[in-house]
Amino acid sequence: MSSRLYLTRATSMQVFIDSRSIDLALKTGNQSAITLLKYSNSRVFEFIRSPFQSDENSLLNVPEYKISNLAPPAVRTIDAQTGRQSRNALFPYLDSDINATGCYVFNVQSLSPNQLDRMLQVFVQAVFNRNSEGTNLFVTEDRDLLRKRLWFESHFPGTRLNIVTSGEACEIMDLFAKYNDIYLLASNFITSKWLVYWLSFRTKIPFFHVPIRTSAASSLISSNYLDGFSSRFVYLLMAVDELGTQHYLGVNNNTEENSMYHFNYANGLISGVFDALALETRQKLTLSFERDDIPWKISLSNDTGGDFLRALRDVNEPLRNHINQYVEYINLINELRQLSVHREGFQKVAYAYRGQEGETWTSIFIPTGLPLANRIKTILGANLMPYTSLTTSGVHEIPGMAYLHPFYFIKSATSKLVDFSSRFLELLGYPNYIASVSDRPFKTQVEQYATNKLGF
Repeated sequence: MSSRLYLTRATSMQVFIDSRSIDLALKTGNQSAITLLKYSNSRVFEFIRSPFQSDENSLLNVPEYKISNLAPPAVRTIDAQTGRQSRNALFPYLDSDINATGCYVFNVQSLSPNQLDRMLQVFVQAVFNRNSEGTNLFVTEDRDLLRKRLWFESHFPGTRLNIVTSGEACEIMDLFAKYNDIYLLASNFITSKWLVYWLSFRTKIPFFHVPIRTSAASSLISSNYLDGFSSRFVYLLMAVDELGTQHYLGVNNNTEENSMYHFNYANGLISGVFDALALETRQKLTLSFERDDIPWKISLSNDTGGDFLRALRDVNEPLRNHINQYVEYINLINELRQLSVHREGFQKVAYAYRGQEGETWTSIFIPTGLPLANRIKTILGANLMPYTSLTTSGVHEIPGMAYLHPFYFIKSATSKLVDFSSRFLELLGYPNYIASVSDRPFKTQVEQYATNKLGF
């Protein structure tokens, strides 16, 4: 959750794999770990892993680092060969320091060999990051290390470590590549920005059909409303990534302003998707109602689109019921858009947190009252993201106050929109295009994207 600089104009990003925990993640079907290791041979990333006996081929393809076993007072060294370059660095930490830190982390009097090896990787990462720009990732699924990931940085080894889960690593790697104008369909398959976002949209909304340009009778003929729907959705997916980029560029005046720009734009785009769906519905089902010549009466909102929605119920009750199931979500987005476009707008703060054990993080938030925060949690999710104090819907609470994270809120709201829109088009009568497409090259691209995608 901490907003820090991960994205640089570098030629590659180093990814250090905790072999022990990632081996277990692979064996238990952790999809993020599986996807992560598909990129171990990518020119965009330099993978290295900790020594560990594994029978997972995807892990075995990653080179191990080696650490010299010299007796004190000789200083040990770390040697790493990534396939493109060799790295050699001094390892200045004493076993007694590693043991003392580990005993505190694991709450034991002495470390087992397993615990000592797990702690060693934290200190190896400290060396890796001290000999770089500090943006290397240490990827682990070790719960004990993840729970203490900020504690390590403020205590011992006392340097930036970037301890992340497989899922977090995939997200950061995806945005790192895009930040450097590299758009990946696979580990070494670079394509265009347009194609990546178009495939992202098509895989998320399989019931979308490109409007047919013909005068012949067809159930799939449409005006430009489906075009408007698709373009707004693609722009929204770009806005999600832009918000993620600002989050992973750290907290400063520029990222604050950029985050608010993309947050407001994304809310408007979601509202625009609602409008495009309403207009497409009215045209496809040839609905008529009192004063149907007034554009704003064609709406998914009960307040303004009541006549339209009653006419819809008479023709397609399942679709009307579907809209009703999402009424609180629709109202929330419309209210936020009203606030940002027509009323006082949103404030922003650079929020700094310090925990009881000295762990610290900073991030960009929008202050919000508890009633709105509770609504957001009810609509978009109240579960905490792993190893953070932030809900999946982007809410961070302290006694008497709540804060909304722009990136995680829009990401969650967009996930909700995916579910809503795909089912909406299905109930409107559109078949699953992706499942039935005969265009083999396009289907291959869709499958390749879906199988290999790192980010949202």
